[in-house]
Amino acid sequence: MKHLWAVGAALALVIVPLAAEPVAQQVADSLIVPGERVGPISVGMSTKQLFAVMNDPVETHTLGDNGRFGTQYLWGSWASGLQASTDKNGVVTEVTTTQPAFATSDKVQIGSSSLMVTAILGRPGTSYQTLYRCSANASFHCAINCYKSGLEIAFNLDDGRVIQILVRSPKNALKPCDRK
Repeated sequence: MKHLWAVGAALALVIVPLAAEPVAQQVADSLIVPGERVGPISVGMSTKQLFAVMNDPVETHTLGDNGRFGTQYLWGSWASGLQASTDKNGVVTEVTTTQPAFATSDKVQIGSSSLMVTAILGRPGTSYQTLYRCSANASFHCAINCYKSGLEIAFNLDDGRVIQILVRSPKNALKPCDRK
């Protein structure tokens, strides 16, 4: 019996640190490719493919009554994590990150200044300001910029820094900003 307790304690020492590890450290790929992917999660992949590249999510939310619009999966936390949204058919439609470890090849990432983002990406296709959907801590206003490349970037208006990056298919890139 003492032997089983020792084995259980040893496993807990290994498992607990892995659970606390940031999402970006759990995946080998932290590249954001506009219109395609954030790290290992690609727009267009199936739920089966999603779970083949990611561990179990810490949270799952259905979108609409009984998931009629799809499902959201979260790894990490809303303030520092990775999120995938699927449609009702189980196909990934959006991938969102709030972790600075994920970045585009041009180094646009959480914490980047709006000046740097504009210098790299140019002017957005459309943009709007909101208090809704800013981040897990929506106690400030933010600006959402949508780019034709399939990037949606949220900036904190208080300090002009990126707080969230969302990737979707370029064919749907400007639709969310059209609803202002």
